[in-house]
Amino acid sequence: MSPALAGIACVVAATACFATLDSSVKYMGASLPLITIVWTRYAVQAMVVSAALLPTRGLASLRTAHPRFQLLRGVLLVSTSVLGFFSLRHMPVGEFTAVVMVTPLAITVLAAVVLRERVSALRWGLVALGFSGTLVVLRPGSEAFQWATLLPLALVACNAWFQVLTSRLARTEDPAAMQFYGGWVGTLAVSLLLPWAGRCRATG
Repeated sequence: MSPALAGIACVVAATACFATLDSSVKYMGASLPLITIVWTRYAVQAMVVSAALLPTRGLASLRTAHPRFQLLRGVLLVSTSVLGFFSLRHMPVGEFTAVVMVTPLAITVLAAVVLRERVSALRWGLVALGFSGTLVVLRPGSEAFQWATLLPLALVACNAWFQVLTSRLARTEDPAAMQFYGGWVGTLAVSLLLPWAGRCRATG
């Protein structure tokens, strides 16, 4: 399989995983505090990555030249998760997914501005077309527009910056170390919210 096809296959698989995650969160959120769900997600990642990484590669594999960026990346990732989970508490999965689909558009803009990546005129046209479709879904200014719609929009912003920062760090940082820091930053950050978990139980 060529690298391009392998990349496409990974994107499709990742999309399927995200769709399953969103549906699962909507289901579990009806009976479990959302903060507990978020904490479990990051705790499992942190423990699995640690168990796979540390015994074979040791602490030396965790060296990073950009600890502040690793911390920021972890905060952006956990912010994306929290915003996503709370969005699903107040929105249907389909509508939530439609709003989140604007993420690639935001990433394209940031990649051109921050990473100085070349974006063709055709891609800019597709970005504009996709943004127009998002406005149709959101219907800003209409009675159908709700405050909850702002949650996935904030998610899009956090996720776009997370992706751009990941792309920048991936040039010099070990991917395994990035997974390690992302998992543990998320776990520790959400642990601070656990005392209020009971107040964040979904109502439907």
